[in-house]
Amino acid sequence: MIRRMRFHTAMVGATMLMVSTSSVAQDASENQDVDIAAILKDLQSEVQGLRDDNASMRGEIEELRILNQDEWITERRSEEIRGIVQDVLADADTRASLQGNGLSAGWSNGFFLASPDGRFRLNIGGQMQTRFVWNYHDEPDTTRYGFENTRTKLLFDGHVFSPDWEFSIETDFARDGGSATLLDSWIRHNFNNEISLRAGQFKMPFSRESLVDASQQLVIERSLIDLAMGVGRTQGIELRIENPVHRILVAVTDGSQDNLGSDAGFTLARTQRPFPLNSPALVEDVEYAFAARYELLMAGNWNQFKDFTSSETGEYGVLFGVAFQGQESEYGTPTADDVDWVAWTADISMEFGGASLFASFTHHYIDRVTFTGNIYGVVGQGSIYITPKLEFYARYEYGWTDFNLAVGSIERSDLGVLTIGTNYYLDGHDLKWSTDLGIGFTQVEDFWSSDRAGYRADTEDSEPQFVLRTQLQLLF
Repeated sequence: MIRRMRFHTAMVGATMLMVSTSSVAQDASENQDVDIAAILKDLQSEVQGLRDDNASMRGEIEELRILNQDEWITERRSEEIRGIVQDVLADADTRASLQGNGLSAGWSNGFFLASPDGRFRLNIGGQMQTRFVWNYHDEPDTTRYGFENTRTKLLFDGHVFSPDWEFSIETDFARDGGSATLLDSWIRHNFNNEISLRAGQFKMPFSRESLVDASQQLVIERSLIDLAMGVGRTQGIELRIENPVHRILVAVTDGSQDNLGSDAGFTLARTQRPFPLNSPALVEDVEYAFAARYELLMAGNWNQFKDFTSSETGEYGVLFGVAFQGQESEYGTPTADDVDWVAWTADISMEFGGASLFASFTHHYIDRVTFTGNIYGVVGQGSIYITPKLEFYARYEYGWTDFNLAVGSIERSDLGVLTIGTNYYLDGHDLKWSTDLGIGFTQVEDFWSSDRAGYRADTEDSEPQFVLRTQLQLLF
């Protein structure tokens, strides 16, 4: 098309030149007086004008050509890009549905896999606690310190077939050697919104400190009172009844975990259950064992009492709880005398939107052939937020015992420990840095001591024991 326009332009110019030349020649023949030089100059001027016009037209035509070509390229690119986007989206849909089977995956307060109809869901989580501990007590080896991975856990929970069938599996990698231990392994059926029944391995429904997860504690570690007097995990069945005000937990089990330590060479409440976690059904353990806990929600909601803290945006809440546990050792056990073990506890928790309070009392009674014993413990703790992320806390715990042997009584030192510290919530409990200092004002006997908490057994008439701990916690 461009060539055709150039040819027409040249023909028009030549025709005009011929006509002009013919006209000039005719005029010259008619009038010999005409100035030939002037006429040629005019013709040259006209030809130059035609050349300029032709050049201008050529530029405009070239512009149109380039513009037309760019629009074509843009259209083609758009089509190609649309095709690529469609391919990518189709591939993403296929991957998100895991090869087209409809399974979805993602993050919703934790990693999960779920079916689109909601019948199946698997939540995957974990806990890491990295801790530094410094200890001083009045012994030849006065000072010890070091680092440890206090808790390293993996958690798998969710539901199958419907949200009414729940499950949980929790493992812990021991801080001493890293061997894996099964903590929780249970199945629960929800009959309705208020009544459920679970079976497997789980925490006994007893002390509130034990029932609140280690990742949700106010202080870096549970109190020495609870570490000694909490009844731990077991296997059995548990009935749960809960409404907006009341919660009742009743469990029939294989017996409580023996946390009561030893004193003067004998184990206080050992029921010949050597492997309380994940133990076989026919192992020598108890003749019977049961536990029950009742909670009254006087203000607030249940969710806010999953931990011991109360952020500045939290609401006012009050929770009261009481629990009972009893068991008797296996009849006819040749390696130990009969043991009757009864325990009860009561506690109250209060939250004020920026401050919290908690107090508990626990009592154990042990009746054996060779002795009887009473163990008592009191815990009180509180916290207040200094900034929206920084929290100050303090806890005091006191414990005492009353043992009577067949040949006389045993006097043991009372326990008195004060702990003060701070929590810095980088991202709630999910990312938390805690530091505290503990002071054992009285002798920390072997009965109360806990290596996990950082306290070593003192000898008689020891000076106060000091424990400094700092910990970084990550939940995922």
